[in-house]
This record gives sequence, C-alpha cells and structure tokens, in this order.
Amino acid sequence: MPHGAPEESFDRPVLCVAREVDGDGEPLYFYAIDRDFGPFFIKFCSCFPYNAKLCINGHEYLKRQLLQRGIAFEALDNGLLSCAKPQMAQRILNELSAEKIDALSGRCGMTEVSLPTSS
Repeated sequence: MPHGAPEESFDRPVLCVAREVDGDGEPLYFYAIDRDFGPFFIKFCSCFPYNAKLCINGHEYLKRQLLQRGIAFEALDNGLLSCAKPQMAQRILNELSAEKIDALSGRCGMTEVSLPTSS
C-alpha cells in the first residue's frame, strides 16, 4: 500500500498554502487537497480578465480512487509502478469526466469552468 493514504474526511478541499501577489500582475496560486483528486492548485490571474485555472494531476486522482476502493498499488512520485487490478485502474481513468472536474470546481467555489478542448 502506498504512503500518504488519505485520512481526511471533508466535504470541501482543504486549503494548504497561497502565494501572495506582488502587485505586478503576477498570478495568485492556491494549493489544496481534495478527497477525490488529491493535491491540486488554482491559478488566479491578478489582472484583467481575472480568469482562474484549475490544475489537477490525473496520477494523483487515480491514486486516491484506488485507495478509496482498497486496491493495492505501488506509487511513484507521479504515477504507478504496479497495480493489483490494472484494468480497474484504466477504467477509473476512462471514467474521469468533465462532470467530476466540475464537481471539484464547485467544492472550491468556482461556478463556471471551461475545459480545454482537443482538436
């Protein structure tokens, strides 16, 4: 079983750290941990049009989902070395959807998220 198993029980992401804006138009970053997605960050632009970008890591999402299902795996820093049920791991990733990402953005208080489209 991997290190860092989530022991939290929370409905909203837990805010960890924020980097301050220095007034020169640099972005503001909020780092947090979510029960389903693990660590993620939100990047806010400090100048017009004041947009925000939600950044998640699919590997961390997969690790959290495998832990929640009790599936054994060996973690790397940014991936998996092995998994007891690789077909289930692939299914979990295939089922990662815009709706699940929207649910995370809703837990963060972001009301509208535009996902990048593939060409």
